[in-house]
Amino acid sequence: MNYRDTGPAHETMFFADTEILTQQGKWPALEALASRWVRADAGNAQAWLALSRAAFELGRFRAALDAFQKVMDCSGRTAANLTTYGRLALQALEFEIAAAALAEAETLDPHAPEMLAARGLLLTYQGRFAEAESYCRKCLERSPEFVPAYTTLSRLTQGRFTNQEMTILSRLQSRLSLPLDHRIAAAFAFAHGHYARGDSSIAFRAYEYAHVLCEGRNQREGRRYDALRTADRMDRLMELFPAGHDEMQAHAMSHPVPIFIVGMPRSGTTLIESVLSAHSRVRAGGERPQMQQLLSAYLDLVEKGQLHKLDSSLAQNWRAAYFSDLRLPGSADHFTDKYLLNFEAAGLIARLFPAATIIHVRRNPLETCFSIYRNEFSKFWTFTDRLKDIGHYYGQYARLVNHWARLLGPRFHTVQYEMFAGAFDTMAPALIAACGLDWEEQCRNFQSVKREISTFSAVQAREAVSVRSGAAEQYRSFLGDLHDALDVARVDFATGALLTATSC
Repeated sequence: MNYRDTGPAHETMFFADTEILTQQGKWPALEALASRWVRADAGNAQAWLALSRAAFELGRFRAALDAFQKVMDCSGRTAANLTTYGRLALQALEFEIAAAALAEAETLDPHAPEMLAARGLLLTYQGRFAEAESYCRKCLERSPEFVPAYTTLSRLTQGRFTNQEMTILSRLQSRLSLPLDHRIAAAFAFAHGHYARGDSSIAFRAYEYAHVLCEGRNQREGRRYDALRTADRMDRLMELFPAGHDEMQAHAMSHPVPIFIVGMPRSGTTLIESVLSAHSRVRAGGERPQMQQLLSAYLDLVEKGQLHKLDSSLAQNWRAAYFSDLRLPGSADHFTDKYLLNFEAAGLIARLFPAATIIHVRRNPLETCFSIYRNEFSKFWTFTDRLKDIGHYYGQYARLVNHWARLLGPRFHTVQYEMFAGAFDTMAPALIAACGLDWEEQCRNFQSVKREISTFSAVQAREAVSVRSGAAEQYRSFLGDLHDALDVARVDFATGALLTATSC
C-alpha cells in the first residue's frame, strides 16, 4: 500500500484496506494502517474506529477505549456510540465510565439490544443479579438471537436455559454468516446448557465443538500454543532468579502496599480477593496488567544484554510506573493485584516490592484444568483450547511456583483452595494475618461488600463459601489427555503441587 500521510485524499483507499485487514484478522497490520490514517486525517471517525478495533483485538483495551473516545468526538454521542464506549470500558475494567456511558445510552434509546445486554453484564459484575437477568431478557425479547445476552444469562442461571433457548443457541453456533466470535460464544453457552442438565457425553462434545471454533480462529489469526517456548520461558525465569540468590534491597515505601494474588485461572483467586478486599485497609485492584508489562521490559533488556542487575534507579522508575494510575479511597493503604499470570513475575515482584505479599492460590489440578476447558477465555490464552495443552501449561506453572516457593520462602504464601474453603472460619483470619493485617469481621461476610467482580466467578463469589468439586470425576472418562499431561509433568493429582524427589 502506498499512502501519503498528508490529508484525507486517500480516505476511500484507507477505508477499503482497513476493511480487508479486518476481514482477514490481521490486527497488527490493521493497527499500523489505522495509525497512519489518523495521522493523515485526525478528524475521521472511521480512522479512529479502525484503530480502536485493532487495539481491542490485540488485547489493549484501555487503548481501544481511548481511540473510541475520538470516534465520539468526531461523530457524536449517539446511543450506539455510547453503548460501544460502555462495552469497551467494561473490557478495560473502567466500571464508572461504563456505567455513565450506558446510562446515557439508555436515555437516548431504552430498547436497543446492544445497550440492554451491556447493562446486563455490568449489573452482573455489580452483583445485582435480578436486574441483570431482567436486562438480558429484555434484550432477547427485542433480539432473540443476540448472543452476548446468552453469555451473561449462562452465568446468571448457571446454564439453565429453556428448550427454546437451547434450540436457538444450537442454530447460532453453526450459522456460518455469524461472526466467529459470536458463534464461539453461542457454542459455549450451548455447552453450558447441557452441562447444567447433566448430559455428560453431549456436554463434552459441545465443549469440544466450541474449542474447534476457537482453534479455527487462532489458525486464521496466526496464534497457537507453543509447548517448547512455554517451557523455555519458565526455564529462563528460573535462571534469572535462581534459588539462594537475592538482590532485594529495602526501600522507603511511599505507596500503598500491593498484595499480589497469583495462580492458575479457576483456582479460587476470586474468593481470595473477595475476602481480602472486604478489609477496610484493602482495595480490590482486579487484574492489573502493569506487572506483566514490567516483566516483559525486564526480559527484553536482559535478552538484549542491556541489563545485568536491576539497579535502584531503574527499580524506582518501574515502581513509579506500576503505581502511576492507581487510585485508592482514603482508608486503604493496601490493594490487590489479581493478574493471574503474575506467577511468572514473582521473582521480579520480590525485588521491586520487598514489602509486598504474594498469595499463591492452588487447587486440585483436574478440577482447575477441566474448569478452564469449560470456559471461554480470551483468544490470547492459547493453551486453553486442548486438554493436553492445558495439562502441559499447568505442569510448567507447577515447576515455576515450586521454584518461587524455594526462593522466596514465607513471602510466597500458598493457599490450598480446598483447605481454605473447607475450613473458612480458621483459614480466612490466617490469610489476613499473612498480609500483615488485623482481622475484621466483614472479611468473613465478604459477600455483602459492594464491588464489581468481572471474572467467570462473578456469581459464585457472592455465594456462601463451599468446596466446589466433583466435576472432573464425573467427566473422568473424557479427560484422558489431561490426566496423561499432568502425569508426565509430575503434578500431584490431589493438590496440584509439583512432585519432587522428597515428596514421592
